[in-house]
Amino acid sequence: MAEQSMNGIRSYFRGSRLPASLAGLAAGVLLLGACALLWIGYLAPRVERHHSAGALAPGEAQGEGARIEKTAFLAIGWLLSLTGGLATYLLVNRQRRLEAHVEEAVRDARNLNERLEAQLAARRETEARFTAFMSHLPGMAFIRDARGLYVWTSGGWCRETGLPAEEVPGLSPSAVFPDVVARDFLDLDRRVLEEQRSLRQEFALPGPDGYKFWTETVFPIPVPGGGEPLVGGI
Repeated sequence: MAEQSMNGIRSYFRGSRLPASLAGLAAGVLLLGACALLWIGYLAPRVERHHSAGALAPGEAQGEGARIEKTAFLAIGWLLSLTGGLATYLLVNRQRRLEAHVEEAVRDARNLNERLEAQLAARRETEARFTAFMSHLPGMAFIRDARGLYVWTSGGWCRETGLPAEEVPGLSPSAVFPDVVARDFLDLDRRVLEEQRSLRQEFALPGPDGYKFWTETVFPIPVPGGGEPLVGGI
Protein backbone atom coordinates (compact mmCIF):
# COMPACT_ATOMS: atom_id res chain seq x y z
CA MET A 1 0.00 0.00 0.00
CA ALA A 2 2.81 2.39 0.94
CA GLU A 3 4.67 1.56 -2.28
CA GLN A 4 1.56 2.27 -4.37
CA SER A 5 1.14 5.62 -2.59
CA MET A 6 4.77 6.56 -3.29
CA ASN A 7 4.38 5.55 -6.94
CA GLY A 8 1.27 7.71 -7.16
CA ILE A 9 3.10 10.68 -5.65
CA ARG A 10 6.04 10.21 -8.02
CA SER A 11 3.67 9.98 -11.00
CA TYR A 12 1.93 13.18 -9.90
CA PHE A 13 5.16 15.15 -9.60
CA ARG A 14 6.46 13.65 -12.84
CA GLY A 15 3.48 14.99 -14.77
CA SER A 16 3.07 18.21 -12.78
CA ARG A 17 4.64 21.64 -13.30
CA LEU A 18 5.02 22.14 -9.55
CA PRO A 19 8.72 21.10 -9.41
CA ALA A 20 9.58 23.55 -12.20
CA SER A 21 7.60 26.29 -10.46
CA LEU A 22 9.39 25.63 -7.16
CA ALA A 23 12.76 25.68 -8.92
CA GLY A 24 11.92 28.99 -10.60
CA LEU A 25 10.73 30.48 -7.31
CA ALA A 26 13.87 29.31 -5.52
CA ALA A 27 16.10 30.79 -8.23
CA GLY A 28 14.25 34.11 -8.05
CA VAL A 29 14.53 34.26 -4.26
CA LEU A 30 18.24 33.44 -4.41
CA LEU A 31 18.90 36.17 -6.99
CA LEU A 32 16.88 38.70 -5.00
CA GLY A 33 18.72 37.75 -1.81
CA ALA A 34 22.05 38.07 -3.60
CA CYS A 35 21.08 41.54 -4.82
CA ALA A 36 20.02 42.55 -1.30
CA LEU A 37 23.28 41.30 0.21
CA LEU A 38 25.24 43.10 -2.49
CA TRP A 39 23.41 46.32 -1.71
CA ILE A 40 23.67 46.07 2.06
CA GLY A 41 27.24 44.87 2.26
CA TYR A 42 28.91 46.71 -0.59
CA LEU A 43 26.93 49.31 -2.55
CA ALA A 44 24.97 51.08 0.21
CA PRO A 45 28.04 52.29 2.16
CA ARG A 46 29.70 53.50 -1.03
CA VAL A 47 26.60 55.39 -2.12
CA GLU A 48 26.30 57.10 1.26
CA ARG A 49 29.98 58.08 1.24
CA HIS A 50 29.64 59.39 -2.29
CA HIS A 51 26.72 61.66 -1.44
CA SER A 52 28.27 62.74 1.85
CA ALA A 53 31.37 63.86 -0.04
CA GLY A 54 29.37 66.39 -2.13
CA ALA A 55 29.96 69.59 -0.17
CA LEU A 56 27.82 71.74 -2.46
CA ALA A 57 24.77 69.47 -2.27
CA PRO A 58 22.13 70.21 0.45
CA GLY A 59 21.27 67.48 2.97
CA GLU A 60 17.83 66.73 1.49
CA ALA A 61 19.26 66.46 -2.01
CA GLN A 62 21.87 64.02 -0.77
CA GLY A 63 19.24 61.80 0.91
CA GLU A 64 16.94 61.94 -2.10
CA GLY A 65 19.75 60.88 -4.44
CA ALA A 66 20.62 57.93 -2.23
CA ARG A 67 16.98 56.81 -2.11
CA ILE A 68 16.68 57.04 -5.90
CA GLU A 69 19.79 54.94 -6.42
CA LYS A 70 18.58 52.43 -3.83
CA THR A 71 15.16 52.18 -5.51
CA ALA A 72 16.76 51.76 -8.95
CA PHE A 73 19.06 49.04 -7.66
CA LEU A 74 16.16 47.20 -5.99
CA ALA A 75 14.13 47.44 -9.20
CA ILE A 76 17.03 45.98 -11.14
CA GLY A 77 17.33 43.24 -8.51
CA TRP A 78 13.63 42.40 -8.78
CA LEU A 79 13.91 42.32 -12.57
CA LEU A 80 16.94 40.02 -12.42
CA SER A 81 15.20 37.71 -9.93
CA LEU A 82 12.06 37.50 -12.07
CA THR A 83 14.08 36.89 -15.22
CA GLY A 84 16.23 34.25 -13.53
CA GLY A 85 13.21 32.54 -12.00
CA LEU A 86 11.39 32.45 -15.33
CA ALA A 87 14.46 31.12 -17.13
CA THR A 88 14.93 28.43 -14.47
CA TYR A 89 11.26 27.47 -14.69
CA LEU A 90 11.44 27.11 -18.48
CA LEU A 91 14.66 25.09 -18.38
CA VAL A 92 13.46 22.76 -15.63
CA ASN A 93 10.07 22.32 -17.28
CA ARG A 94 11.69 21.52 -20.63
CA GLN A 95 14.04 19.03 -18.98
CA ARG A 96 11.14 17.31 -17.26
CA ARG A 97 9.22 17.10 -20.55
CA LEU A 98 12.24 15.51 -22.20
CA GLU A 99 12.55 13.04 -19.33
CA ALA A 100 8.84 12.23 -19.64
CA HIS A 101 9.24 11.57 -23.39
CA VAL A 102 12.25 9.34 -22.75
CA GLU A 103 10.40 7.40 -20.05
CA GLU A 104 7.42 6.96 -22.37
CA ALA A 105 9.66 5.72 -25.19
CA VAL A 106 11.39 3.28 -22.83
CA ARG A 107 8.02 2.07 -21.53
CA ASP A 108 6.70 1.55 -25.08
CA ALA A 109 9.86 -0.33 -26.06
CA ARG A 110 9.56 -2.52 -22.97
CA ASN A 111 5.91 -3.28 -23.72
CA LEU A 112 6.75 -4.10 -27.34
CA ASN A 113 9.57 -6.40 -26.23
CA GLU A 114 7.23 -8.17 -23.80
CA ARG A 115 4.63 -8.69 -26.56
CA LEU A 116 7.28 -10.05 -28.93
CA GLU A 117 8.60 -12.40 -26.27
CA ALA A 118 5.06 -13.62 -25.58
CA GLN A 119 4.48 -14.22 -29.30
CA LEU A 120 7.78 -16.09 -29.65
CA ALA A 121 6.97 -18.21 -26.60
CA ALA A 122 3.54 -19.05 -28.03
CA ARG A 123 5.10 -19.95 -31.40
CA ARG A 124 7.71 -22.16 -29.76
CA GLU A 125 4.98 -23.91 -27.79
CA THR A 126 2.94 -24.46 -30.96
CA GLU A 127 5.96 -25.83 -32.82
CA ALA A 128 6.78 -28.12 -29.89
CA ARG A 129 3.22 -29.51 -29.89
CA PHE A 130 3.33 -30.04 -33.66
CA THR A 131 6.70 -31.79 -33.43
CA ALA A 132 5.45 -34.05 -30.63
CA PHE A 133 2.28 -34.86 -32.58
CA MET A 134 4.11 -35.70 -35.81
CA SER A 135 6.79 -37.71 -33.97
CA HIS A 136 4.13 -39.95 -32.42
CA LEU A 137 1.93 -40.19 -35.51
CA PRO A 138 1.49 -43.93 -36.19
CA GLY A 139 1.23 -43.47 -39.97
CA MET A 140 3.97 -42.70 -42.50
CA ALA A 141 3.94 -38.97 -43.24
CA PHE A 142 6.48 -37.06 -45.27
CA ILE A 143 7.25 -33.86 -47.18
CA ARG A 144 9.22 -33.85 -50.43
CA ASP A 145 10.34 -30.94 -52.59
CA ALA A 146 9.72 -30.47 -56.31
CA ARG A 147 12.83 -32.54 -57.11
CA GLY A 148 11.49 -35.48 -55.13
CA LEU A 149 13.95 -35.14 -52.24
CA TYR A 150 12.74 -35.67 -48.70
CA VAL A 151 12.46 -32.51 -46.58
CA TRP A 152 10.78 -33.95 -43.50
CA THR A 153 9.50 -37.33 -42.33
CA SER A 154 7.37 -38.38 -39.36
CA GLY A 155 8.40 -40.68 -36.56
CA GLY A 156 6.22 -43.45 -38.02
CA TRP A 157 7.95 -43.14 -41.40
CA CYS A 158 11.38 -43.42 -39.73
CA ARG A 159 10.30 -46.41 -37.66
CA GLU A 160 8.89 -48.16 -40.71
CA THR A 161 12.00 -47.60 -42.84
CA GLY A 162 14.53 -47.93 -40.02
CA LEU A 163 16.25 -44.65 -40.90
CA PRO A 164 17.09 -41.95 -38.32
CA ALA A 165 15.17 -38.71 -38.88
CA GLU A 166 18.36 -36.61 -39.10
CA GLU A 167 19.70 -38.70 -42.02
CA VAL A 168 16.58 -38.54 -44.21
CA PRO A 169 16.52 -34.91 -45.47
CA GLY A 170 18.06 -34.70 -48.93
CA LEU A 171 17.51 -38.39 -49.79
CA SER A 172 15.51 -39.42 -52.83
CA PRO A 173 12.88 -42.22 -52.76
CA SER A 174 15.25 -44.43 -54.78
CA ALA A 175 17.74 -44.28 -51.87
CA VAL A 176 15.13 -45.81 -49.56
CA PHE A 177 12.74 -47.89 -51.68
CA PRO A 178 13.11 -50.15 -54.73
CA ASP A 179 13.44 -48.32 -58.03
CA VAL A 180 10.00 -49.39 -59.29
CA VAL A 181 8.24 -48.03 -56.20
CA ALA A 182 10.44 -44.88 -56.15
CA ARG A 183 9.47 -44.09 -59.76
CA ASP A 184 5.79 -44.43 -58.87
CA PHE A 185 6.31 -42.04 -55.93
CA LEU A 186 7.94 -39.42 -58.14
CA ASP A 187 5.32 -39.83 -60.86
CA LEU A 188 2.57 -39.22 -58.33
CA ASP A 189 4.40 -36.13 -57.02
CA ARG A 190 4.65 -34.75 -60.56
CA ARG A 191 0.92 -35.21 -61.17
CA VAL A 192 0.04 -33.55 -57.86
CA LEU A 193 2.14 -30.49 -58.67
CA GLU A 194 0.79 -30.24 -62.21
CA GLU A 195 -2.86 -30.62 -61.26
CA GLN A 196 -2.53 -28.82 -57.92
CA ARG A 197 -4.87 -31.19 -56.12
CA SER A 198 -4.72 -34.18 -53.81
CA LEU A 199 -4.33 -37.63 -55.34
CA ARG A 200 -4.55 -41.09 -53.81
CA GLN A 201 -2.80 -44.20 -55.02
CA GLU A 202 -2.15 -47.75 -53.80
CA PHE A 203 1.38 -49.08 -53.62
CA ALA A 204 2.84 -52.55 -53.22
CA LEU A 205 6.21 -52.84 -51.54
CA PRO A 206 7.99 -56.21 -51.86
CA GLY A 207 9.51 -57.63 -48.69
CA PRO A 208 10.84 -60.84 -47.17
CA ASP A 209 7.31 -61.80 -46.08
CA GLY A 210 5.71 -60.94 -49.40
CA TYR A 211 4.15 -57.73 -50.67
CA LYS A 212 3.03 -55.03 -48.32
CA PHE A 213 0.14 -52.91 -49.61
CA TRP A 214 -0.83 -49.43 -48.48
CA THR A 215 -2.72 -46.41 -49.80
CA GLU A 216 -0.94 -43.08 -49.93
CA THR A 217 -2.58 -39.65 -50.22
CA VAL A 218 -0.34 -36.95 -51.66
CA PHE A 219 -1.22 -33.24 -51.72
CA PRO A 220 0.46 -29.97 -52.79
CA ILE A 221 1.85 -27.60 -50.14
CA PRO A 222 2.05 -23.96 -51.30
CA VAL A 223 5.07 -22.08 -49.98
CA PRO A 224 4.55 -18.43 -48.94
CA GLY A 225 6.54 -15.91 -50.94
CA GLY A 226 6.54 -17.91 -54.16
CA GLY A 227 9.17 -20.43 -53.05
CA GLU A 228 9.69 -23.90 -54.46
CA PRO A 229 6.45 -25.91 -54.01
CA LEU A 230 6.38 -28.92 -51.74
CA VAL A 231 4.49 -32.19 -51.74
CA GLY A 232 3.07 -33.77 -48.59
CA GLY A 233 1.97 -37.32 -48.18
CA ILE A 234 0.38 -39.56 -45.59
